[in-house]
Amino acid sequence: MLSALMAGKALTASALAEVAEVSAPPASGCLNRVKDSALIEGYRQGRHRFYSLAGPLVGQLLDTIMAVARKAQRNIGRVGAARTKSIALREEC
Repeated sequence: MLSALMAGKALTASALAEVAEVSAPPASGCLNRVKDSALIEGYRQGRHRFYSLAGPLVGQLLDTIMAVARKAQRNIGRVGAARTKSIALREEC
């Protein structure tokens, strides 16, 4: 849900629930917890509640976390490939 907000546009709780592929109640609970941590802001417009990132610094933080996660995923892939090769070599012996 947070990555969907990185585009800089406020989204409704139901739109964020759809992005996360969860129903509205768990999405709302999650959004309220994240809002309490000051990473996002929420406001009501009519019967809808909209959420956005709390500022550009939060976007930068998310960019950094996502970059670290991508690097870790590549490392896991390399380790997994090396392990598979090692297992294959042991099975041949």
